[in-house]
Amino acid sequence: MSYDVYFINKEQLNRENIYEVLEVNQPKKEDEIYISKSLMESIITQMESEGLSFEKTKSSEEDYFELNFNSYQLSMFNSQIVLSIPYWHENGEAKIMDEVERIFRILKKFGLKDFDPQTEEINGGPSLIKHKFVETKNRINNNVIVPKKPNQRVLRRIIFILIMIGIGFLLSIFLD
Repeated sequence: MSYDVYFINKEQLNRENIYEVLEVNQPKKEDEIYISKSLMESIITQMESEGLSFEKTKSSEEDYFELNFNSYQLSMFNSQIVLSIPYWHENGEAKIMDEVERIFRILKKFGLKDFDPQTEEINGGPSLIKHKFVETKNRINNNVIVPKKPNQRVLRRIIFILIMIGIGFLLSIFLD
């Protein structure tokens, strides 16, 4: 499970057209939302120059890049760029949220608009995302039941009883 934010290359992005825009998987080069390979490379260069650390994977068959950071990723397609932040403990830390804010700033600098499908906010910005991510992460953490380590004494008793039942069953088969 992750918190996803979409970045889209469209001047007039609004609640009426956002889902229609997100449905476009293979935009044509002349489409407004088209994100060129050169734009992706410029964004990557800017991120590297700002000291962001990531591993880059490039698709050989299409214009697609995946930037894998320590605990989250940025996927770049011709139709959109998607930031995916799993709800891991470390992703709520200030260092990670600061990196996310820097990524937002860089993508906005290139004219991309952000869309948060969890809140349906357009151009909510990093502070809203940071707040909503931490809020949702806490809600998930508070509602997940972590099993307790079983009491060793009780566990040994259960094993002993199961063994005795097994021995009794075998004896009844062989003694009949």
